[in-house]
Amino acid sequence: MIGLSVLGALGIWLIVAIFLSKKIPQWFGIIKYKTVISMFIFPLIVLIPVADDLIGMWQFRKLCKKEAVVTLTSDWKNVKRAKMVQYPVNYIDQYIIPIRSTGSQYIDIDRNASFMTYRMFSTSGGFLRRNIQVFGASSCHPENTDTVNNEINLDLLIKNGEFE
Repeated sequence: MIGLSVLGALGIWLIVAIFLSKKIPQWFGIIKYKTVISMFIFPLIVLIPVADDLIGMWQFRKLCKKEAVVTLTSDWKNVKRAKMVQYPVNYIDQYIIPIRSTGSQYIDIDRNASFMTYRMFSTSGGFLRRNIQVFGASSCHPENTDTVNNEINLDLLIKNGEFE
């Protein structure tokens, strides 16, 4: 049933896009190249409902590639006991779609200093995607988290930190 509703809405939007792409040149009094301008306007009008999602998801992927990383300090090998501190969820408002950020910081208990951090991001997409809720949320986290955790034996460091 949802699929039929989406197809119906898509069909109506295509009819509106055709109508608007023909009328906009007339409204501006354009006579010369009216058909060419209408053909140029049509795809732009068709994309309007998902433009924020297209641009926002491009921004989201770019953010993930740059910021969703594991960061280790140079003296991580000296850590014997650790504890995890979870970052609260923050909303990043400099992007066209709402993006949430969270992450963790691992503290060397003996020095009371951070030795590892990582950030994760998630989004529900643009206006249409958030409100129709047909597609799920997108998220990203550092690709090498498990490798780094195994390399530094993070589970053992945290276990040692629990028995202070």
